[in-house]
Amino acid sequence: MNKGHGANIFKYSKSGELLDFSSNINPYGPTGRVKKNIREHLDLIARYPDVSYGKLFEALERYLGADKSYISLGNGAMEVIDAAISLYENIVIFEPAFMEYEIRARVQKKNIKKINLDASFKTDVRDLDFDLKNTLVILTSPHNPSGVSLTKKEFDEIYEKVSESGGAILMDEAFHEFSSVSYDLAKEITKYKNLFVVRAATKFFSLPGLRLGYMVSNFKEKIDNHIPTWSVSSLVENLGEDLFFDEEFIISSKEKLAKSRNKLFSELQKIGGIYPLPSDANYILIKTDFDNEKLFQNLLNKGILVRKCDNYDNLGHQYIRVAVKKDEDNEKLVKALKEEENERF
Repeated sequence: MNKGHGANIFKYSKSGELLDFSSNINPYGPTGRVKKNIREHLDLIARYPDVSYGKLFEALERYLGADKSYISLGNGAMEVIDAAISLYENIVIFEPAFMEYEIRARVQKKNIKKINLDASFKTDVRDLDFDLKNTLVILTSPHNPSGVSLTKKEFDEIYEKVSESGGAILMDEAFHEFSSVSYDLAKEITKYKNLFVVRAATKFFSLPGLRLGYMVSNFKEKIDNHIPTWSVSSLVENLGEDLFFDEEFIISSKEKLAKSRNKLFSELQKIGGIYPLPSDANYILIKTDFDNEKLFQNLLNKGILVRKCDNYDNLGHQYIRVAVKKDEDNEKLVKALKEEENERF
């Protein structure tokens, strides 16, 4: 398996001076409050974290709207996802998907069933018409890499089918804060006994280097038994209040990035050979008529790194994915793609 990801800027630029559209991180973070907190508490790196993570759980209870008795912590989202995978014999993955789901399932020697999504990139409940006993069905909303979100009705139909058939759903909501959905599964976890909701501080709060993932489920004890002690660092443990309750940052980020996404989508639609898909996240999947390997290299030569999608199953070489960044950076991407169009035609 080609274990390639976005955000591999170090592979292409030792100086890190590339404009990185391969990594879907909120360009407005981390916030001043978070940076100040870290600077003022650097001495914490000489201490073990509080094994109970009391301050962090208290902050997450308020932020997620779920009691801490349902919340599990991990060193990034994949640690809690890996824990959930460990509880089931069979894993269902809808492709294209984040490749780490399959990697972790293979490491744990699980039975893996892959189902190809159609051009809508939405999960069809009819594709789950088979024995789901002892099965974990992995969904993402907004979907990665397409950015398509499930409606509450669509989710409930899938959940009912899976749960009644003896299975469970893992809903990866890594990009939840960027989306426009009005429902919140974390707040409703008591209604969904066979559901794992996964989020992280990585994307929206711009903290991929500090690693904090969290899961809301009715399986806290089983999940926590799989997670090593002191999985989350002392610095992260101390961030809760400044991380999750900077309302100005949260509101302004959502508003600015939604406007930037719509503007970027509109500009991309004007470029010949470029076919962007509507997105509910902070990235846009693009189908092109270009030689995408050549396109990737040409953009790289112009100081722009995009996400090739050739290692996604059920997607292929004709797609690239670009993050939504600040308007001035998005304009540089559009300009570079227009130059490619002109050179091609």
